[in-house]
Amino acid sequence: MGESTITLQDVEVLWGLRVDGRPVTLHHVRRTVQERKHLVNEVLGFWPEDAMLKGGRLKMSSMYRQLTTPVPPDAPDELVRQYARMYLLILLGGLLFADACGNVVSLNWLDYVRDLEAMGEYSWGSATLACLYSRLCHACRASTTTTGGPYLLLQIWAWERIPSIRPEMYPAPEIGEFPVAGRWVAERTGVDPPGRRSSYYREHIALLRMDEFIWMPYSDERLAALPRYCRHGERIWRARVPLVFWHIIEFHCPDRVMRQFGLVQNVPEPVNTNPQGLHQFDLSGYPGRNWAQFHSAWIQYWNARANAEVTGQLADTFRPSNDYLKWYHEHTILYISNPSDQNLQMGQMLQGVSGQFEYLVCIYLRLPSLGTIFGA
Repeated sequence: MGESTITLQDVEVLWGLRVDGRPVTLHHVRRTVQERKHLVNEVLGFWPEDAMLKGGRLKMSSMYRQLTTPVPPDAPDELVRQYARMYLLILLGGLLFADACGNVVSLNWLDYVRDLEAMGEYSWGSATLACLYSRLCHACRASTTTTGGPYLLLQIWAWERIPSIRPEMYPAPEIGEFPVAGRWVAERTGVDPPGRRSSYYREHIALLRMDEFIWMPYSDERLAALPRYCRHGERIWRARVPLVFWHIIEFHCPDRVMRQFGLVQNVPEPVNTNPQGLHQFDLSGYPGRNWAQFHSAWIQYWNARANAEVTGQLADTFRPSNDYLKWYHEHTILYISNPSDQNLQMGQMLQGVSGQFEYLVCIYLRLPSLGTIFGA
């Protein structure tokens, strides 16, 4: 079938997050516990208890307590702003950039929510996508036991494009002036059938045919009906650029998924997704670093995003070129699990049709080496 991925278009259309804007960078400032408390009080209007601070993070339960008291009708502007900042912090730490704990938010966000007017200038969509790409890369490592990130975005993206794995829903209400993801707020008809465990979805995805994947779920009519902010960054939806989020640099490569934009898919240009060891950076290992300065070269590429649009030929079919299919089969893993893993018993390996498919693919890929061994 070929490659597919979440792009800047998906983030803006599904969640309405701005993609065309300033990069979300970070100057990591080291603060004492007392300085952290002062900062929380200055920006949010309350003094956190010691137990509410975990290193450079604030427990979200401390904000929930503050928000249980309604805003008075005659509240001063600053109090209203403090409430708005707390809601934004819960959104940032609980959904868009959630960590593995899911109940804390980095105090680094206080420097952003302090200026509510300036928040609208940032590319929250590209930062969210960079976070998702990075967390997915981290999650696929064998040593990873917990992970965080905007995985709800990944789930909704899959529901929009793979009808066979969607949950059964009651008729969705009119979503009105909301992003596309708003249609998934309808109540589900019930729990997944007993057979729909992880093995069901793995087998389904392994055997997915091209006609079972919706390459372009957002028709022109559907896009036109969305709020303007869901289409604000349309000019850079196909920009081949680095995505910036604090210490993270990930790469947006729409040339690898041209069919998602209605264009012919040819062999894409090579891309180094980990230049200069970018995937090895983390915040805890570099306290006090000015990441905006450290990543200044990549930020310059992002600032030139308007000139980085990938162009192509309009496609009359979603089938890619033969050259692309040859390249894809040489550069990808054709099965989800590793059927050659000797720790797997044959009975487990051959469960379901996808297991048989994986086993046969493994044997096929071994044929050249077997021929060499036996002198063929």
